[in-house]
Amino acid sequence: MARAESLIECLTVCRGQLLTLRSNDLIWRAMNAQLKIRPEIGTPGDVFRFITMSHQTTMALGLRRMIDRGPHAQSLYRVLTAIAEKNLVIRRSDYARRYGPDEGSRARGRDDFHSLVGHKSPEYPASLAAKHRTKLTRLVSRVSDWVDRRIAHNDSKCVSVPKILHLTHAWNACWIIHCRYHLALTGISTSADDSLLISADWQRPFGFPWFFDEVKHVGLQMPVDSGDARINKLRRRHQR
Repeated sequence: MARAESLIECLTVCRGQLLTLRSNDLIWRAMNAQLKIRPEIGTPGDVFRFITMSHQTTMALGLRRMIDRGPHAQSLYRVLTAIAEKNLVIRRSDYARRYGPDEGSRARGRDDFHSLVGHKSPEYPASLAAKHRTKLTRLVSRVSDWVDRRIAHNDSKCVSVPKILHLTHAWNACWIIHCRYHLALTGISTSADDSLLISADWQRPFGFPWFFDEVKHVGLQMPVDSGDARINKLRRRHQR
């Protein structure tokens, strides 16, 4: 039998990973918006391709983790499977008890539990968890397929790169499922405030010139083993 504490820990790990993906996505969207609003920036195709591919790959890998099926996987799939197969039973009485010792508080807890499951039931329906597991797998499967075939391997029958819109839909589904089952297991609602996910000064590095004439090609020409020494020499020169 799965322990509730183990699944809550699993959801906590998933939450951290999902919020990191969301933070990365917000930064990518802000940069992409600037390129559309200010075409004079004229970002070269190689740079934008690198940024976009890095973002797509990071998003896809993180979403792929949400449907890992190993017995020790920290994934949403594992949480849903434990409830769908009744390895863990979420009881209405246990849920209501978190609201307080008095009957009035527990009555509110029971009402909230009924709202969560959609009808009056003494337990969280295993069929509902199975339904959410199917939905999660369906939405993330294309992302997972691309990661398995193209990132982990070099399959000739690889599917195309998932579009940002598809990745966003998959992330939204994962987040909604996470929030629902975190509430079911803890009685505590959770949310994500976009304004708090990234630091206020994340744009600061773009306020400085990145390349001087003598360092434009550093990294493109130098041998790997001599890179640090040359970069340190140039850094000292420009700090004078």
